[in-house]
Amino acid sequence: MEDNRNQSDTEHKGIVRWYVMRYLSMGRNQNSELEEENKRRKKMSMPELEYFAPNIIVGSKGKTKKTMQQPLVLNYVFVHSDIKDIKEFRLIHTNFQLLKRWDVSSETSLKDGKNENEGADSDNVTKDPYMYVPDREMESFIVVAKAYCNNVPTLLSSQTTLLKGDKVRILDGDFCGVEGILQRHNRNGEIVMLPVGNLITVPLLTVSPKHIEVLEFSKNGTHLYDVLDELQDNIRDLMHKRVNDVLKTDDIALARYYLTRYGKVKLESKKLYGRFNAMMMMLHYILGNGKELESAVDNTVKCLVFVTNIETKAFIFSALYVCTGIQEYFEKADAVAMSGQNVSRSRKLQCVADDLLLYRKLK
Repeated sequence: MEDNRNQSDTEHKGIVRWYVMRYLSMGRNQNSELEEENKRRKKMSMPELEYFAPNIIVGSKGKTKKTMQQPLVLNYVFVHSDIKDIKEFRLIHTNFQLLKRWDVSSETSLKDGKNENEGADSDNVTKDPYMYVPDREMESFIVVAKAYCNNVPTLLSSQTTLLKGDKVRILDGDFCGVEGILQRHNRNGEIVMLPVGNLITVPLLTVSPKHIEVLEFSKNGTHLYDVLDELQDNIRDLMHKRVNDVLKTDDIALARYYLTRYGKVKLESKKLYGRFNAMMMMLHYILGNGKELESAVDNTVKCLVFVTNIETKAFIFSALYVCTGIQEYFEKADAVAMSGQNVSRSRKLQCVADDLLLYRKLK
């Protein structure tokens, strides 16, 4: 086993990552040792060791109201370097433990084997026996820690469940650019949780919905389909107001909100992407975004070949018709919608039929 570890170390020399270490001494301060190391390196004209070791500020338990600095939960320290450099550092500073991955035998990385470092070989990523945090997550963690002025609230990942939330990016405020998991809504805004590797989770302050951009929908249950159904109904309502020329300022703001929040969502299913892209196309039409509309029309047409569901096909054709005015799309949408007349027509097909009557009347 030791031979394999040594071989793996050799393979990973030169690959810089945010490796996870734990400080074991109770009598000394981890930051003091890290500062000592960088003073030593400076005297020897060596590059400084890049690390991140935020403290948590907590209130004292005594009668006098004081605040105390404590290390991050479980004394975690994140060091940005390669394995060779870290092992040389540990020869001098033995209080730091380099943590091994619990899944090393399966040869899968902390983030499913995805390489977050430019220039790193993807095969080597899966064989790294030590725990590390992807660059993007560490960048977000550092931004959040600074926003909290090092008063970082943290939970062990085992104490939280993040499977149900959408992956989101915050667009404004102190947490601008931070990516996390949307957990829940409340009357003051939305709660976003920032996972740091598989180690800890940082709850962010309440974020305004208008400052949140969804990157990926949760795969939990029917959540994705529920969101798309609600979004489709709301965008249809906005389109009805647009073609009737009764759009108000609030309606335009809502269309912009939808485009900002959902415009960059990634969907794995090409069938669902066709439907979703048709909705984004309608928003561009409603807002009069000429260039974006042209691109969205092209993308929507390309997606049609993957769509087999007749309700989805009918909706996409009707959306293409209202956005382009091309008669062929009306005829195709009408043919699909009318195909359900001989049986009990679904609600979605009935909605398409109603839309076509309105669009045809006003075209």
